[in-house]
Amino acid sequence: MRERINVVGNLAKDIIDGNEQFGGSAANIAIGLRRLGLNVGILSVLGKDEFSSSFRIFLEDAGVDTSLIQRQLDILPVCEVFSNSNTNMGRRWFDNGCRAAMEQLIIKPEQFKGSLVHIVSCPPTLSRAFLHGGLDISYEPGPMLVFSSNYFDPRVAEESLFIFLNKEELEIVSRLGQGIREDSYDYRHLKALIITLGERGSMLITRSGTQFLRHNIPPISIPQDEILDFTGAGDNYKAGFLAGFIYGKSLIECAQIGSEMGAACIKYRGGLLPKAEVERIKSKHLF
Repeated sequence: MRERINVVGNLAKDIIDGNEQFGGSAANIAIGLRRLGLNVGILSVLGKDEFSSSFRIFLEDAGVDTSLIQRQLDILPVCEVFSNSNTNMGRRWFDNGCRAAMEQLIIKPEQFKGSLVHIVSCPPTLSRAFLHGGLDISYEPGPMLVFSSNYFDPRVAEESLFIFLNKEELEIVSRLGQGIREDSYDYRHLKALIITLGERGSMLITRSGTQFLRHNIPPISIPQDEILDFTGAGDNYKAGFLAGFIYGKSLIECAQIGSEMGAACIKYRGGLLPKAEVERIKSKHLF
C-alpha cells in the first residue's frame, strides 16, 4: 500500500448562506481521506489573515500534513454559495491571487515519492510540474475547465492513473480531441476514466485488453427533504474512490464508496463530511 496521498489544489473560505466555513477542494478531499484512515498531505497556499491561520490549525488537528502549504496570499480565495431552494444554488468565486500564487510553487518531485498525488483544479503549469520523477498521479482538471480549456493538459492525462470529469467537463475535453470520449480513451497508464453524473450516479470506463468497458454506478438516493447543500459532494466522491483504491478495493467498489461519500455530504452544509458519517462508510467497507 502506498505510504500516503498528497492532494494538490486550492484552500478557500466557503461562505454558505452567509456562514463562513473551511473549504476548497484540496481541504474537502484531504479531510475525507484522513477520516477514512489514510496518511494525507496538502500542497497549496494560504493567506496571512487570521482565517488562514485558523485553517492551518484545523488541518493539523485533523492529522493532515501541512508542511507543504505556503503562505503567499494576503487573504484566501472565497467561494460564496447561495440558494433560494435545494435545487436553485449559485456560486461566486473570488480568486484573490490564488492562481498566480499556485503557479509560482516550486515542486520537488522527490518529496512525493511513495505517494499518490491527486491534482485537483490546478493551473496547467503546476500540474505539469508533477510529470517528472515517475510519480503516480490522479488528475482532476476541475470546474475551471469550463472557463479555460487549457486546464486539461494531455501530457498530465497521459501519465495519470485516474482522470475525474463531470459530464460538462467531459464534453469540453471530447470537443478538444484530446484522446477522451464517452466510450474510450487513448492514455496508456489510465486505469479508469471516472465520470460523475450528479443525480444519475457515475460511470467508470476501464480497459480490458483492446476493449473498453463501461460500468454504470447507480446513485445513492437521498430524500429531498434531507438535502441541504451540494458543496463538496464531488470532492468527497473522489476521497472515497481514492481511499478505496489505496485499500485495494475493486474499481467498482471504489466508485460505490465514492457515491456513498458524495451522497452523505449533501445532507450537511459545506464540503467537510462529519466524522460520524465517514466512520459509518468506513466500517461498512471494512477499512
